[in-house]
Amino acid sequence: IRVRLSAVLGLLLLLASCGGGSGGSGGGGSSAPPPALTLSPTSVQATAMQGTSAEMTVTLTLSTAVANSTVYIGIQDSASVIESADFTNVTQTTATLTLHSVTTLSVGHHSGILNFYVCKDSSCSSLVSDTPARLAYTITITPAPPVAVITPSPLTATIEAQDALRITVTADVAEGLYVGAFKVDDPQGFFDAAVTVSAVNGQRYTLTLSAPPKNVAGTYTGTINLQACGSDCAYSPQLPGSPVQIPYTITVTPFVPLPPV
Repeated sequence: IRVRLSAVLGLLLLLASCGGGSGGSGGGGSSAPPPALTLSPTSVQATAMQGTSAEMTVTLTLSTAVANSTVYIGIQDSASVIESADFTNVTQTTATLTLHSVTTLSVGHHSGILNFYVCKDSSCSSLVSDTPARLAYTITITPAPPVAVITPSPLTATIEAQDALRITVTADVAEGLYVGAFKVDDPQGFFDAAVTVSAVNGQRYTLTLSAPPKNVAGTYTGTINLQACGSDCAYSPQLPGSPVQIPYTITVTPFVPLPPV
């Protein structure tokens, strides 16, 4: 058996409209020919965290009729859940295939069928058999944990009217993630969107959140959404587990003018 990874990936869309063209023939009313390969197992399940790729492994075994031929394996992926595939342990009749899902699947369960064909050419214009081997899959995507643990949380502060607010917090980012930029989304409009990163020590980021002066005394409460992105949040998508919600209570006391000197 000879397989080419580039051919497999290139056939994902081609096979959706492939009309077949198997090498065999039969009389009217005859049953469909058997698949040119078998799969073990015939159903797989995988679980991955949001923003990461799920892996599914299956063993392919060619029929004896094509075991000594040069063939290509094509995959029909109508739901577009597979991003890449790797072949290992390739012999004359078998190969282990590891499928990697796209990283954009939403939280929840994704089920479907992958159809495997044995092709005579790299474009899969000619099939060994019109009958595919079918692999049922269920991919479960779980929510990502918070991208970072924020300290302190909730935020509390007391300032005088007409004074700007600056609050320093630490963000302990989850292992394996790199944050290029932070941004504040405050539905209440109290805090500024800009976040200043003043220090980075491993996975610990020191951040400064700011708010413009308030002229009206009172207690301001709300929840900010602290976004974490791979680069500028205006152009880069948020990382898994972002945003992190941080409640706040800010007390603004009346402005007290200084007595004349």
